[in-house]
Amino acid sequence: RLFQGWTRMRARAPILGGSFAIWGTLFSCCDCTLAYARRKEDPWNAIFAGGITGGILASRAGVKAMGKNAIVGGVILACIEGLNIAISRVLMPRFEKQQMEAGIPLDMLEPPQDPMRLTPSKGLVWEKSPTDFNQAHTGFDIDQVAQFDTYRDNWEEEEKKERERLDAAEAEASKNKSWYKIW
Repeated sequence: RLFQGWTRMRARAPILGGSFAIWGTLFSCCDCTLAYARRKEDPWNAIFAGGITGGILASRAGVKAMGKNAIVGGVILACIEGLNIAISRVLMPRFEKQQMEAGIPLDMLEPPQDPMRLTPSKGLVWEKSPTDFNQAHTGFDIDQVAQFDTYRDNWEEEEKKERERLDAAEAEASKNKSWYKIW
């Protein structure tokens, strides 16, 4: 019996995987289209996308089946989004409070700073400290775009020198120990 179950599972797995891939792709397309059309990123996009996806996938079975599957898809996604909201509003404050009491800093999921990126009012992020900036200056400074090219060229030269230094060290190491290789 186990062997027969295993054989059936192996025969059915590609079909189920393909169906899930089609559903996921169609859902993502609908979700992104709704986010673009509504100019909002909220749970309603996922709920409507679930309904639309259910309806589209059942379109070959007729209008009645489309309606039923659209409702089922919307309800399922509403449950998922509701659970997500409940977790974020009920459970997360408890975890954050426990972290604060334990002295663990909270990660507010802020994006990392790219040192090569020009910021609208500050220029290159790593070049100046916040005290160097004129607080009255706001907006994008076009003069700093030309400076960016200069800094990028300097960075490329430094990178080239470092690469040459590493290559020389690797050549020296290979002379001394032929079996040793630096990656």
